[in-house]
Amino acid sequence: RFEEVAARNPSKVALLMDDQRFTFDEVRRMSDRVACHFRSKGFSRGDTVALMMETRCEYPCVWLGLAKLGVVTALINTNLRRETLRHSIAVANSKAIIVSEELASEAENLRQ
Repeated sequence: RFEEVAARNPSKVALLMDDQRFTFDEVRRMSDRVACHFRSKGFSRGDTVALMMETRCEYPCVWLGLAKLGVVTALINTNLRRETLRHSIAVANSKAIIVSEELASEAENLRQ
Protein backbone atom coordinates (compact mmCIF):
# COMPACT_ATOMS: atom_id res chain seq x y z
CA ARG A 1 0.00 0.00 0.00
CA PHE A 2 1.30 3.47 -0.93
CA GLU A 3 0.85 5.02 2.53
CA GLU A 4 2.94 2.29 4.14
CA VAL A 5 5.73 2.61 1.59
CA ALA A 6 5.68 6.41 1.90
CA ALA A 7 5.89 6.19 5.70
CA ARG A 8 8.90 3.84 5.51
CA ASN A 9 10.69 5.81 2.77
CA PRO A 10 9.66 9.47 3.02
CA SER A 11 12.84 10.94 1.55
CA LYS A 12 13.34 8.41 -1.25
CA VAL A 13 12.49 9.43 -4.80
CA ALA A 14 9.07 8.10 -5.77
CA LEU A 15 8.61 9.82 -9.12
CA LEU A 16 11.24 10.93 -11.60
CA MET A 17 10.64 12.56 -14.95
CA ASP A 18 13.14 14.69 -16.82
CA ASP A 19 14.25 17.26 -14.24
CA GLN A 20 11.34 16.64 -11.84
CA ARG A 21 11.83 14.52 -8.71
CA PHE A 22 9.15 13.90 -6.10
CA THR A 23 9.90 12.04 -2.89
CA PHE A 24 7.37 9.68 -1.35
CA ASP A 25 6.59 12.34 1.24
CA GLU A 26 5.98 14.98 -1.45
CA VAL A 27 3.68 12.61 -3.35
CA ARG A 28 1.81 11.79 -0.14
CA ARG A 29 1.38 15.46 0.80
CA MET A 30 0.29 16.52 -2.70
CA SER A 31 -2.19 13.66 -3.02
CA ASP A 32 -3.56 14.47 0.45
CA ARG A 33 -4.11 18.11 -0.64
CA VAL A 34 -5.98 16.92 -3.74
CA ALA A 35 -8.13 14.59 -1.63
CA CYS A 36 -8.84 17.33 0.92
CA HIS A 37 -9.79 19.84 -1.79
CA PHE A 38 -12.20 17.50 -3.55
CA ARG A 39 -13.69 16.27 -0.26
CA SER A 40 -14.35 19.92 0.70
CA LYS A 41 -16.18 20.36 -2.62
CA GLY A 42 -18.48 17.43 -1.87
CA PHE A 43 -16.86 14.71 -3.99
CA SER A 44 -17.07 11.16 -2.68
CA ARG A 45 -16.78 7.48 -3.60
CA GLY A 46 -18.18 6.73 -7.05
CA ASP A 47 -18.02 10.28 -8.41
CA THR A 48 -16.00 10.77 -11.59
CA VAL A 49 -13.46 13.49 -12.33
CA ALA A 50 -11.86 13.86 -15.77
CA LEU A 51 -8.09 14.39 -15.80
CA MET A 52 -6.54 16.03 -18.85
CA MET A 53 -2.86 16.57 -18.18
CA GLU A 54 0.40 15.83 -19.94
CA THR A 55 2.65 13.20 -18.45
CA ARG A 56 4.39 14.83 -15.49
CA CYS A 57 5.03 14.01 -11.83
CA GLU A 58 1.87 15.79 -10.69
CA TYR A 59 -0.31 13.45 -12.77
CA PRO A 60 -0.09 10.38 -10.49
CA CYS A 61 -0.34 12.66 -7.43
CA VAL A 62 -3.71 13.96 -8.64
CA TRP A 63 -4.88 10.45 -9.54
CA LEU A 64 -3.79 9.11 -6.13
CA GLY A 65 -5.52 11.96 -4.29
CA LEU A 66 -8.79 11.25 -6.07
CA ALA A 67 -8.40 7.52 -5.46
CA LYS A 68 -8.03 8.17 -1.72
CA LEU A 69 -11.64 9.40 -1.81
CA GLY A 70 -12.85 6.58 -4.03
CA VAL A 71 -13.34 9.05 -6.86
CA VAL A 72 -13.01 7.51 -10.33
CA THR A 73 -10.50 9.29 -12.55
CA ALA A 74 -11.40 9.42 -16.25
CA LEU A 75 -8.07 9.78 -18.04
CA ILE A 76 -8.62 12.05 -21.04
CA ASN A 77 -6.36 11.82 -24.09
CA THR A 78 -4.46 15.11 -24.36
CA ASN A 79 -4.52 14.93 -28.16
CA LEU A 80 -8.31 15.27 -28.35
CA ARG A 81 -9.81 18.55 -29.47
CA ARG A 82 -13.24 20.14 -29.81
CA GLU A 83 -16.07 17.66 -30.37
CA THR A 84 -14.07 14.50 -29.67
CA LEU A 85 -12.84 16.05 -26.43
CA ARG A 86 -16.34 17.16 -25.50
CA HIS A 87 -17.64 13.64 -26.28
CA SER A 88 -14.96 11.93 -24.15
CA ILE A 89 -15.74 14.11 -21.16
CA ALA A 90 -19.50 13.63 -21.61
CA VAL A 91 -19.20 9.84 -21.91
CA ALA A 92 -17.18 9.77 -18.69
CA ASN A 93 -20.07 11.52 -16.92
CA SER A 94 -17.56 13.64 -15.01
CA LYS A 95 -18.64 16.02 -12.27
CA ALA A 96 -15.45 18.05 -12.84
CA ILE A 97 -12.40 18.24 -15.06
CA ILE A 98 -8.82 18.87 -14.01
CA VAL A 99 -6.79 20.43 -16.80
CA SER A 100 -3.13 21.37 -16.89
CA GLU A 101 -2.24 24.96 -17.63
CA GLU A 102 -0.90 23.98 -21.06
CA LEU A 103 -4.29 22.57 -22.07
CA ALA A 104 -6.48 25.19 -20.41
CA SER A 105 -7.37 26.86 -23.71
CA GLU A 106 -8.74 23.56 -25.06
CA ALA A 107 -10.92 23.17 -21.98
CA GLU A 108 -12.05 26.77 -22.27
CA ASN A 109 -13.14 26.08 -25.87
CA LEU A 110 -15.61 23.51 -24.49
CA ARG A 111 -17.60 26.27 -22.82
CA GLN A 112 -18.38 27.88 -26.16
